Amino acid sequence: MIAGMSQTTDSIFPLRFENANPVAAEELLFALQLGQAAATHNMPTPSPSAKPIMLGDTDGSVTEIRFADSPQNRALLAVNKHYHDDKAKAFSIQIRIWAIAEILHHPKMQEWCKGEEIHAAIVVAAAELPINRHGKFAVKPFLKRVKEIASAHSTEELERKLLSHTA
Repeated sequence: MIAGMSQTTDSIFPLRFENANPVAAEELLFALQLGQAAATHNMPTPSPSAKPIMLGDTDGSVTEIRFADSPQNRALLAVNKHYHDDKAKAFSIQIRIWAIAEILHHPKMQEWCKGEEIHAAIVVAAAELPINRHGKFAVKPFLKRVKEIASAHSTEELERKLLSHTA
């Protein structure tokens, strides 16, 4: 059990990737922007290695885990800190961020990326589609949904919708 967390009926434990609930696309975009700011040191962010996590086992032993000071860890730490009152939402958003990073490496996703920028339809699809038990999006359904969203809305319309709620 993680120190500081109680075992309640609304607990997110055991952690299962497929339990990552859908989130509002605007909220996912906000979390991506927050994570980017932390990852690139554009906001004050403590080193993830400065605050270890203590895991207690049933036999009374305790294991200390320290995360490396990496851009990915700073990003996820910032998201976790922002959503500290809603562990389930923090979990859902963090898993979706990791799943986006993973799926962007797929060759069929390259047409939806320009340098560091991703098409807004990716954010919308990532907010609503399920995560599989491996913590990933299934490529074919994800790509299909991105194409559906992009064909139904202009890029400008999607960006306005997403940004109107994050400003």
